[in-house]
Amino acid sequence: GWGAPPNAADYTQGLCRAYATIKAADPDALVVSAGLAPTGRIPFEWQGHQGYCAPGVSWCPVYYQDEREFLREMLRAGAGACFDALGYHPYGFSAPYDAAPGSSACGANDFCFRGVERIHAILHDEFGLPQPIWATEFGWGTMDKLGRETPADAPFFNYVNENHQAQYILEAYRMAQE
Repeated sequence: GWGAPPNAADYTQGLCRAYATIKAADPDALVVSAGLAPTGRIPFEWQGHQGYCAPGVSWCPVYYQDEREFLREMLRAGAGACFDALGYHPYGFSAPYDAAPGSSACGANDFCFRGVERIHAILHDEFGLPQPIWATEFGWGTMDKLGRETPADAPFFNYVNENHQAQYILEAYRMAQE
């Protein structure tokens, strides 16, 4: 839960135990890591962990870690040998499906569908691993039934209208297939 700090090394140990158990029972089974979700670019360090938010660190009310830094810590701990596909949640937030990471459309946190390209670069370019990335959740949220806009203080709940949602999901599938 939110009361305990994320720990990539501990997660990796559990993942590797599960991987060995699953493969022993069925060598052809595909093991997908838990899906990492975008948490944003966190400029803090906590107890030697980069990109970390923890109570007592600046404005951090709870524990969470930049998903990119968590992935790097997982891979340094040996997780690359313990999954057949990396799970990731390439949410679109309020950015168009084709917004490029680093663009203003993705905002300062790179909250956009193509943010998965940064995850790909870490997995394949930084660590040289061949596994594919599987979208374990993705999409764009719409305004609620009352038509309320995104609250200004809710950066994780960025909405699009239903027409954009339909278009973005369709185009995201096309882009992913290509």
